Amino acid sequence: MVKKPNIQKAILKTLADKPAVPLEVIKENNDPKTSYSLARSIKNLVESGCVEIHDSDNQKYARITKKGKTK
Repeated sequence: MVKKPNIQKAILKTLADKPAVPLEVIKENNDPKTSYSLARSIKNLVESGCVEIHDSDNQKYARITKKGKTK
């Protein structure tokens, strides 16, 4: 059985590089299954307190929290 990549860790690693990342950059894949998994992973990270979502006039941004940095 092939081990699945940990999507949440990949998202947290991407967010750790920059102070805030537009959600469209994270979800830029056109594959519906991958896009759905990314959306669910981001939602779970927000609910667990590892990521914050900030709304601006044009788009939404994701930012890693202190809890997300330690995860």
